[in-house]
Amino acid sequence: MFKIFGDLHKYKMEMKAIGYSIMHVIDKKCNLPVCSRKCKNISEVEIIGIDGNSCVAASAKGAAKMRFHTTINLDCVGVSNLQRFETTKEQLLKLGVVLR
Repeated sequence: MFKIFGDLHKYKMEMKAIGYSIMHVIDKKCNLPVCSRKCKNISEVEIIGIDGNSCVAASAKGAAKMRFHTTINLDCVGVSNLQRFETTKEQLLKLGVVLR
């Protein structure tokens, strides 16, 4: 599983603090093997980020359209507009994105 996010150092520290195990981590600032499909064994991604209505949703939609099993970890997603996020979640669910 790959996780896509913006702040690599902060995320690694937070996940290490709670004992979370990650197989692979990708920083959005780097080249994403997920987008280029250089890594043929990638089948699923888990996405976290700052705003569930913008960058998180766009990344999830892109991954789902590329036929990755896509999960958004809602515990690790910020939302600036909760009412809009309800609509965003409906759109993501229709694309097969798993929200947990």
